[in-house]
Amino acid sequence: MKNIKKAFVCSFVLCVLLSFFSFSYTAENLSEKVIRFHIPANSDSEIDQEIKLKVKDEIFEYVTRLLKESKSYKESENIIINNIENIDSKVNLILSEMNVDYKAQAKVIKEYFKTREYDTFTLPAGEYTALRITLGEGKGENWWCALYPSLCISTSLCENELSENEISLIENKEENKISFLIYEWFLEIKKLFDN
Repeated sequence: MKNIKKAFVCSFVLCVLLSFFSFSYTAENLSEKVIRFHIPANSDSEIDQEIKLKVKDEIFEYVTRLLKESKSYKESENIIINNIENIDSKVNLILSEMNVDYKAQAKVIKEYFKTREYDTFTLPAGEYTALRITLGEGKGENWWCALYPSLCISTSLCENELSENEISLIENKEENKISFLIYEWFLEIKKLFDN
């Protein structure tokens, strides 16, 4: 009887580990296919939060137009990098028109994001390429989305970019809730050892 219990426990642990490694592999691949959009506001004041949303609306629309014909992650990344000065200028023009006494800085960086739930999907924690627009001090509440593929609009638009496993992972947030949590803990622990 003891051997049967041991075999059951070992089988269970092995299944959990295999499931986690599969989830981890899919999540890591996903982070290499998605470009995030991140805007930290100057502060949490009502006006700074309104400014953040205005910048978000106008720049998201502008960058979405730039990426309209893009057919790959790399092409999208290059388009954003090649237009970063224009993006930076547009953001600072918006701030100037709103009579704000601070500037913004737009840049493309690798940035760690925690697991983020949206209305219809969840993106796992990980290091993503991001268009980051820091408004002033950048100490206020943030706004995030995914520029490429355009997950902000619909995951159904991503069928040519993401695998079935990746789409399933991000769309089934309730089913994967514990996996997202464990994966985020795993990445946090990994970061400690990497530093």
